[in-house]
Amino acid sequence: MTAVSYATLMTMICSFLVNERVSGLKHLQLISGVQMKSYWLGNFIFDLVKMYVTVLVSVALLWGFDMGYTSC
Repeated sequence: MTAVSYATLMTMICSFLVNERVSGLKHLQLISGVQMKSYWLGNFIFDLVKMYVTVLVSVALLWGFDMGYTSC
């Protein structure tokens, strides 16, 4: 169950990067005056929030169905 949720998370992040490269969103924002630090910090925070939501939901489901969570 957790492997599927984490694989989906990585797919979402990678597909965004590919879509961004194809459509040239970074170039458009750089032309508009966005600094590189702001651009990458915003992307990092957004990806971090997506990761935390996925992890929290999977841990909540493990706890909710009393499946236990053990580390290997």
